[in-house]
Amino acid sequence: MKTATILGIDCGNSSIRVVVGTVTDISVDLDVILQSPNFMTRIGGWFVWDSVYIYREILRGISLAVDKYQKIDSIGVATWGVDFGLFTPEGGLLNDVLAYRNDTGAMYFDQLSKVDKKKHFELTGILSDKINSAYLLQGIRDQLPTVYNNASRLLMISDILNYYLTGTMVNEPSMLSTTQLYDSASKSISKDICQMMGLRPDLIGDVSIHGEMIGYLRQEIMEELQLTEPIPVVSVPSHDTASAVLAVPANRNEKFAFISSGTWSLLGMELESALINSSVFDAGFTNEVGGFGTITLLQNGMGLFLLQQLKREYELELRRSCTWDEFYSMRDRIHANQAMNLFNVNAREFFNPVSMLDAILTDITKHGVNIPSDKKWQIAIEAALQSLACSYAVGVEQLEKATGNNIDKIYIVGGGTRDKDLNQLTANRTGRSVLLGSAESTSLGNIIAQTSYLNGYSVEQMRETIRRSFPPEEVSVEPVTVDAVNRYRSLIE
Repeated sequence: MKTATILGIDCGNSSIRVVVGTVTDISVDLDVILQSPNFMTRIGGWFVWDSVYIYREILRGISLAVDKYQKIDSIGVATWGVDFGLFTPEGGLLNDVLAYRNDTGAMYFDQLSKVDKKKHFELTGILSDKINSAYLLQGIRDQLPTVYNNASRLLMISDILNYYLTGTMVNEPSMLSTTQLYDSASKSISKDICQMMGLRPDLIGDVSIHGEMIGYLRQEIMEELQLTEPIPVVSVPSHDTASAVLAVPANRNEKFAFISSGTWSLLGMELESALINSSVFDAGFTNEVGGFGTITLLQNGMGLFLLQQLKREYELELRRSCTWDEFYSMRDRIHANQAMNLFNVNAREFFNPVSMLDAILTDITKHGVNIPSDKKWQIAIEAALQSLACSYAVGVEQLEKATGNNIDKIYIVGGGTRDKDLNQLTANRTGRSVLLGSAESTSLGNIIAQTSYLNGYSVEQMRETIRRSFPPEEVSVEPVTVDAVNRYRSLIE
């Protein structure tokens, strides 16, 4: 294989990253070309994303990449899931892209009975969740009827960016599976669930195939960036979780559990087909579409958002920024093994509170704990770390029960691989070795997926290249003196 220069766009809730991968038969090297902030803005009572700003930053990244590498062989786009825009027949965006952290979706989700939720799961393999696109779409239908009634197409946020880049409207399957309207078993839109929810199936168009070209960069982009050769934009697993799982450096045919550790924690296992039964439903797992025809059975739970928000509040109190090492140095390590203070990390009050510190301390004090004012940060940080690790331990147990597979090691990929404190606690609380993959797993999976288009690589060849280039680091289990996991389990039952 000749050396390929591949561009991966990794757009998350808090950052926009443009990464160049230099790929050969035996290696892949990554170069972060651009990193810009991404953020929600509240306008007229709605939290919204600025898709044009994101697009302009992507163009800036492409320009920087071409300046440095001269030739880019292909481009792929991966983003966070669930958020979408509605377009007119002429191709215009009807409304700002509404963010999943709006309360609207939760209002419709709360109206579902357990029977409804189970029926939805049986139809699609997707677990009902307040952030799934279908509930916000119901809110748009009822609260913004002019937008809904004039819509011709629904594009997920990654699809929007692909459309801006190529002029081609197409829906990518891993993103579609986060809507709850896509049947992960038949790999098509479920007309039954659309009918049950009062939504239009015609809003979804053609579904792309991983490893195939969506289109070339628009001519106007070529002219603006002074490009002389057309660059293909390739369909990759566009949900950042699906790209991250593709980058797990597992051996061929290895059964592995993974945690994609970022703003959210996505814990699960890669399967060949959807697993739809009562055990999966009761344990809160969902069958999302993965890369190249696989299914990613996972739980979507709280992640580093807890700690990111705590750190942001601490910096506001300090009136300066601080490093993660400085932040974690405050951990109340006296109680590190005892895990005296735990809380249910997936409770709604931690979803998007005005103050994460207040939300955590309020929950802890419900259990009769007295918190000295000079120890509030130490106790909150330790409680957040311990509770997250315990939530992973419970999740792994549930995954074993749902699949019938024994799990003896866990791969962690994503930005959370840098969090040494949390990763060590994860090994300790799960009682299993933790293997750390790349912190750039979404970009890495995105980039390596494009080798299918450029060179016909299989998933096994992709992972072999990743494993050689980024050998996983092992985190061994340390002894602990108190079973915090049982205490955590009692909080969530």
